[in-house]
Amino acid sequence: PLWLSEAEALAWSREDADRHEPNGDTFLTENGHQQAELLGAYWAPILTRAAGNGKLRVFCSPMRRNLQTAAPLLRELDALG
Repeated sequence: PLWLSEAEALAWSREDADRHEPNGDTFLTENGHQQAELLGAYWAPILTRAAGNGKLRVFCSPMRRNLQTAAPLLRELDALG
């Protein structure tokens, strides 16, 4: 939702406080890790030829959860390459 009630905001902050850094950099949830693995497994075979020919560039934000999302794809490409 776009807006959180005060109760929802408090519940969110208690549940997720251990996942957040003061600058907003967060960790992926377990579900997020599973989705990132699926992303890597799906896209790596498709992108292998481009990667092998040096025609693939991966740009990723330095934020932790973005790096965690990209890591399985890069690992799969490296294994296939």
